[in-house]
Amino acid sequence: MRIASVGSGSRGNAILIESFNTLILIDCGFSYKEFTSRLRKLNRSPGDINAILVTHEHADHIKGVEALATKHKIPVYATRGTLIENKTFLSKIAHTIHGEFVIDSFEIHPVTVPHDAREPVQFYLISGGKKILILSDLGFISPRVSRLVRDIDALVCEFNYDEAMLERGPYPRSIKDRVSGPLGHLSNRQAIRLVKLANNDRLRLLIATHLSAKNNEKELVLDLISQAISGFPIKYSIAEQETTLDWQIVH
Repeated sequence: MRIASVGSGSRGNAILIESFNTLILIDCGFSYKEFTSRLRKLNRSPGDINAILVTHEHADHIKGVEALATKHKIPVYATRGTLIENKTFLSKIAHTIHGEFVIDSFEIHPVTVPHDAREPVQFYLISGGKKILILSDLGFISPRVSRLVRDIDALVCEFNYDEAMLERGPYPRSIKDRVSGPLGHLSNRQAIRLVKLANNDRLRLLIATHLSAKNNEKELVLDLISQAISGFPIKYSIAEQETTLDWQIVH
């Protein structure tokens, strides 16, 4: 199994996961033109994608799904709540997620998360004996997330904001409260707690995602991760907004 980021941040998110010639796309928050341009940098084309999994209806996750899915006849999977919030195309073409399901070599488990969307989920995927947990856009660490993170080979985790930077930053108080609230995003402190829960002899890959451009810094996140996984053979990197993150192998 391997993972790549097409881009990650408040202006667009998309993650690719590939195993045994099955390519899954999680979200597409980029325009069709931008997405396909970035996809070429990862040596893939839209026709290679077997399915699109949608986490929730916010534009930075769903903006490009319609064009991509309709032009290339790619199956889309989303929760009922997400479909209700998208009465146009998704309700007509998407498969409704009711629980665990299988796409070719992937066993896919939707994970309900606390976020200010209609029915948001993230995903726990298993293929070839490897387990990966995708976590972004959640306001706090739920009991189920705490359990799942203890038995995975790879973790893609949101490091949205540094608490001090958010507090002294330019956002109005209402947005600061939303971001840091129970239906907002994970702070660096919360994300590091997850990493420490996952930090065992099984975890081999960590990708930090959804960093805020105004309320976080790449160097700060890298330093925090380095300290948290000291002594463990874990490869780590950051998925950035402006560039793709090349394929990362899940060993």
